[in-house]
Amino acid sequence: MSTSQNTLLDHSEDQPPQPNKVNNGETIILCDSNGRHINPNLLCPGSRTSYIRCPTLNDASKIIEQTTFTNPKTFLLHYGTNDLESNQSDEEIIGRLKSTVTTISSKHPESKVILSTLLPRKDNLNERTKNINHSLEETFSASKIYVVKHDNIKIEDLRDKKHLNTIGVKRFALNLKRAYFGHSPPNTDKTRKSHNHPTKPRWQSNQRINQQTNTTLPPFHQNHTTNHQHPNELHTINNRYTPFFDNRMPFNQHPPHKSTSQTAGNRMTKHQEEKLLQEMVQLIKVLHTRYVN
Repeated sequence: MSTSQNTLLDHSEDQPPQPNKVNNGETIILCDSNGRHINPNLLCPGSRTSYIRCPTLNDASKIIEQTTFTNPKTFLLHYGTNDLESNQSDEEIIGRLKSTVTTISSKHPESKVILSTLLPRKDNLNERTKNINHSLEETFSASKIYVVKHDNIKIEDLRDKKHLNTIGVKRFALNLKRAYFGHSPPNTDKTRKSHNHPTKPRWQSNQRINQQTNTTLPPFHQNHTTNHQHPNELHTINNRYTPFFDNRMPFNQHPPHKSTSQTAGNRMTKHQEEKLLQEMVQLIKVLHTRYVN
């Protein structure tokens, strides 16, 4: 379905809504100028969306009174920031916001109503914004009205005193979309604890050190004794054949790099090689006797 078929757009601020206008949208978005860069189809996918530009509380009242919504499932409301610049008090703005929400709920009781709180401002009206938002949250806390908080949007996300920059628009859209799908908004007040644990090789997660030979055994060599073998017998074998075990490297580790001269100087003599070979043969015989015979 194309964008033109899926979304009904009305970005005109100067043209007032016509009396008894019919709107067939499923999701009705009433939003001020901070929603101009939001794509309604991405915000509310799978729904026939009607975006209506709504700069002030007066415009919201006229739209609700003069429009017939035939199949509304969700109302998403965001306006009131511009009204702070008028002569209205905080109580008047809060009262009119409540009145609009009440009217929508009365006319369309089966519809979901999402009320977006006011965005922060970069001027002396920002404190009033906080007071109004706090009052709205308390008023609708026990109702079915979903109140969207924008705690993740700061004054740094504004390009002027009240309009969002690119990052601010993305965060604003994210908060609205989470509300549309019934998710809680992100809470930036609670700092998550970081769990930065050092990464260890798997064989070191439960390692056991043989104190007599200083040999680190991988996990599958630990605590695995047969019925006819006592753990102390394994220590005896380790002590008798220390050269074999001490020269073994742990898994996923490589021997330190040595230069050619160092390697040549550390080569075993023929006598040492024969001795090691004899010890290995003897070890094989002992193991064969214990485990095979």
